[in-house]
Amino acid sequence: MITVEIQGWNQTLAKLQSIPEALQTVLAEKINFWLVEIQRKILAGLAAGAPLKSRHGDSGLAGSVQIEPAAPNPSVVAGAVFSTGLGMGKAYRYGFVQEYGGERYYDIYPVNKKALSWIGDDGKRVITHYVRHPPLMARPWFYPPGAATIPEIGPDINNAIAEVLAR
Repeated sequence: MITVEIQGWNQTLAKLQSIPEALQTVLAEKINFWLVEIQRKILAGLAAGAPLKSRHGDSGLAGSVQIEPAAPNPSVVAGAVFSTGLGMGKAYRYGFVQEYGGERYYDIYPVNKKALSWIGDDGKRVITHYVRHPPLMARPWFYPPGAATIPEIGPDINNAIAEVLAR
C-alpha cells in the first residue's frame, strides 16, 4: 500500500475557506473606492462647468449625484453611482435632457409679462408672444467621467484579487 499524506492540511483548508470572505471584503472596499472616485470626477466636471454649469449648488445636478455603496455578499458585490436627476417626472427632466438631449421642439411663453423680448443677431429688438425652440443638444455630464475611469478599475481590482490569493 502506498500512502500519500499532506502535512498542514488543516491550515491549508482553513486558508482556502477564508478566501471567499476575504475576497468579498476586499472587492467591496475597492468598489467603494472607485464609486467615490467616479462621483468626485462627476462633481468636479459640474463645478468646472463642463459641459454645463450648475447654478443651484447642492440642489441642482451636483446634489443629485449619489452613491449606493457595495457591501460584502456571497452572491454579488456591487455598488452604484447614480443621479436622481436622471429619473422620471418633471423634477428630474433637467438632468435627463442635459445628458441625452431633447426629444422634440417645445414652446417658450412669457411667465410674468405679455410678451418675450430680446435683442436679435441683427441688433434689433424682437418682441413675440412665444418662441418655438428646437430640441436641446445632448450635453453629457454624468456618464463620461465614469466611462473615462473604467480602464483604471479593472487592473486595480485584479491586483486586489491577486493580493488576497497570495496571502
